[in-house]
Amino acid sequence: MSAALFFIRPIPTLLVAVYYFFFLRRAAKFWGAPTEKRWVNLILAAVALLIGCAMLRLRGKLTLAVLLVMLFAVILDVLHLLLHYPLRKTKWSSVWRCGLIPVIIVAILLPYGYFHMRDVRQTTYTVVSEKIETPTRILFVSDLHFGTAMDAERLQTYCEKMQEAKPDLVVLGGDIVDEATEKADMRAAFTALGGIESTYGAYFVYGNHDRAGSGFTQQELEAAIGSSGITILRDESAQVGELMLYGAEDRSSRDRLPAASLLKGAENNRFSLLISHQPSGAEDCAAAGADLMLSGHTHGGQIWPLGYAVALISPNYGEYRFGEMTLIVSSGICGWGYDVRTQGVSEYVIVDVLPAE
Repeated sequence: MSAALFFIRPIPTLLVAVYYFFFLRRAAKFWGAPTEKRWVNLILAAVALLIGCAMLRLRGKLTLAVLLVMLFAVILDVLHLLLHYPLRKTKWSSVWRCGLIPVIIVAILLPYGYFHMRDVRQTTYTVVSEKIETPTRILFVSDLHFGTAMDAERLQTYCEKMQEAKPDLVVLGGDIVDEATEKADMRAAFTALGGIESTYGAYFVYGNHDRAGSGFTQQELEAAIGSSGITILRDESAQVGELMLYGAEDRSSRDRLPAASLLKGAENNRFSLLISHQPSGAEDCAAAGADLMLSGHTHGGQIWPLGYAVALISPNYGEYRFGEMTLIVSSGICGWGYDVRTQGVSEYVIVDVLPAE
């Protein structure tokens, strides 16, 4: 644990512990515990502190459960403030005080999220352009975060399904691996994805997590990507059939080119496809001449209700229009940190770029 995290993490730990103390005390009183006794409060405080300590391991499922119970408990607190008077003659107050509802909701939600994360679907979009004469099928895969909820065997199964779509171009939109991915898994992920056959090959752009791996070096990562037959684009372009493909560095890179510079060489009569891990800055990309922008990063929220918060500041999921440019944001084939998805879908994306009639 870094020095910064050593000092920062106790703050959410204490905040969570304080909330849970009052939550547990209210529930204990409802169920008949003598909460006026000092020893009862000491026990409740100790339990609350243990619950708060889950925040010291942010990627653990226990942490997720603790936060979700707290989230739904806070929602009930707000509802109680709003509905207490109009519902004073009902059993609403008992429902709020018993403390069971948030626990029951999370006990149902987490198993659902576990299986939902593993239900990978194909999502298909169609983009029509006067700039091309021959249909081009693009396979877009992002946010695998390999090792979170998918092993090599499952990934190979999905790669075989992707192969059935017969893509002309394979695009990997970043965060294929992350800081928790081991070196052997990193190699396995790119080997499987690089094995998908296509007309024009596979291209990769970095996300904000790919280069954060502690189990492998930057050189080992690039060697694995290259040996898998995948081309890395770092603020670079490549002609792919009738398309000009532009691969943007992630926003986390200090040396990232602005959209106008990256797309400066875009030919007006050639369809320009921009791959950018994060969907922010879409307006600038549209103004710079991109026809289609493919992004990931958001996971569609992954854990409810984060997707709604993201949507307030950035495109979160699906198809958007910015002037003449189409933006498609994928929720990713997997997710980060927790092997649970309670918002959005796990997906790989097929984009058919068709000539205008």
